[in-house]
Amino acid sequence: MRRQQTMAVALLAIWLAGCARTAKEPVDYVAPNIGGIGYLLAPTFPNVQLPHGMARLVPITTPGVKDRYLDDRVQGFRAAASILMPFTGEFKASQAQWASLYDHDLETATPYYYSNLLETYNVQVEYTVTHSVAYYRFTFPQGGDPHVLFS
Repeated sequence: MRRQQTMAVALLAIWLAGCARTAKEPVDYVAPNIGGIGYLLAPTFPNVQLPHGMARLVPITTPGVKDRYLDDRVQGFRAAASILMPFTGEFKASQAQWASLYDHDLETATPYYYSNLLETYNVQVEYTVTHSVAYYRFTFPQGGDPHVLFS
């Protein structure tokens, strides 16, 4: 009987620890894509930025397409005055050529984190920020020829 009680207490402790980690903060209720579909006015973008932070990140989509949410191509990611673009395979000379298809259904956009799959290259892109620094993580497929373009 004592062993069963100990086991039950241990399982309860594990369950409570898991519940504590899933508690949402107010920022978790922010939806950065609200206002992303706009026809007459400029749409919003899913910026990843801390309040009063120096680093603000958003995917670079096709120039001329005013509604980012209707665009299906990513041409890169900001890095100060440069553009980063992870890809696999042969080098391509222009932004239009190295652009990758992406799907908003695979996108995770919060005020503090962004993630999406570049479907053309099968590269997972993730980024977050601190007050003055941007952190990128690119996960390339096994056996590919990985590259990161700085433009």
